Amino acid sequence: MSRRERLILMVLGPLGILLIFYYFIYSPKQAEYQALRAQLEERRTQLERMEATARQLTRLREEYARLQAFIAEVEAKLPAEKEVPSLLVQLERLTRSLGVSLDSIRPSQVQSSQPVPPPGAAVPPPGAVSAPGGGAPPAPGAAAVPAYQRFPITLTVVGTYEQIVKLATELNAFPRMIAIRNLAFGPKKIPELSVNADIETYVLPRGAR
Repeated sequence: MSRRERLILMVLGPLGILLIFYYFIYSPKQAEYQALRAQLEERRTQLERMEATARQLTRLREEYARLQAFIAEVEAKLPAEKEVPSLLVQLERLTRSLGVSLDSIRPSQVQSSQPVPPPGAAVPPPGAVSAPGGGAPPAPGAAAVPAYQRFPITLTVVGTYEQIVKLATELNAFPRMIAIRNLAFGPKKIPELSVNADIETYVLPRGAR
């Protein structure tokens, strides 16, 4: 073998080894590396989405718990219809504790409001045939959500201006939810005033609790 042939062999030998290494070892490993890297990025993206969803679920659970607590707090201030007589007794005791003379207490009838349709209930289109007795035919298995009912009361009290102001303050802070709708002042023996107070509370229908 001539010197020139040996030189060519010395150059082509390592080059051939490099080509074999590149095509049969390096290239497949590089392709595998790129595939694994793409899978890793995809898993990281999925993990970030799942973490964001978990944070949102935690926030929604906390919001739901706050709403449940708020509803429970409000309903605790709404007497059931069967508790109305005890509510009137509480009002009488309040006026007596303030030294206000309660001339009369005139409760009105509990005023029912239209029941709220359950979620998902269809609203009947105009011209639809009503069920016997009026109203739209109820959907099978759907029960109306009971609405709160209004209970107006008229109080006639006699007291000084300071006592009347104190009474209004105590009504606003009453354990039950009471709204003062109107106060009508009339003259009485000085320093007393006669006041007609139109107040209103809200009650839950029978069986709502």
